[in-house]
Amino acid sequence: MIYFYSDLDNTLIYSYRHKIGGEKICVEIYDNREVSYMTRRSLALLRQVKDQAVFIPTTTRTEEQYHRICLGVGNIEYALVCNGGVLLCSGQEDKTWYQESLKQIEGCQEELEKAAYKLTADTDRILEVRNIRNLFLFTKSAEPSRSVERLKKILDLSVVDVFCNGSKVYVLPRQLNKGLALRRLMQRLGGGATIAAGDSIFDIPMLNAADLALAPIDLTEEKDCKKHVIGIEKAGVFSDAMLVKILTYCKKR
Repeated sequence: MIYFYSDLDNTLIYSYRHKIGGEKICVEIYDNREVSYMTRRSLALLRQVKDQAVFIPTTTRTEEQYHRICLGVGNIEYALVCNGGVLLCSGQEDKTWYQESLKQIEGCQEELEKAAYKLTADTDRILEVRNIRNLFLFTKSAEPSRSVERLKKILDLSVVDVFCNGSKVYVLPRQLNKGLALRRLMQRLGGGATIAAGDSIFDIPMLNAADLALAPIDLTEEKDCKKHVIGIEKAGVFSDAMLVKILTYCKKR
């Protein structure tokens, strides 16, 4: 059995702000607005991949944000949301998985509280500080790099990671990442070949944990990204090129 773990935003789907050409289909509506799209080619390829492998969306989105997406590929048996802290089985939350996630990061709560206090007082912050299911923190900053540097000065970075992605700022326990979630789920499923695709530093642990991994070429140059991760040039739409390679791999198995 082959399992395909894929990030969503900027890996499979793209914001309305992102230019992906005219051949696209809306996959997310929010506040009565079309906000995310897939290319029609990627949708067709994903349907073919799903015939060959178990497709497992793996995202930092919350459960609510994930459920706004409709990919049009039929039932999705498993999805990992909240950076792997929550497992959905045919769309329903696995309560045991979530409790196991909380136990896994119970030693991180003091650092998360410290980070929340610091972010609340951050004069660059432009959004309320959100505690996502007691798993991690999220906010937005007018100067995200500066906010991240402030946090790094006061937090124990052996316990938590601090990231920015555009204006978004995250504080996540080191024991809560997509790579650990992939390994946890594979233990439950009993093993198999794993494929992963992602575009950001959140995805590096998942890419490193997979048997076959694909990412934009600039991400493969990050120091934490292992050598086996295959880089894809930026020409064209990443999802199209990535899914072609994955479909070829699946058909050869």
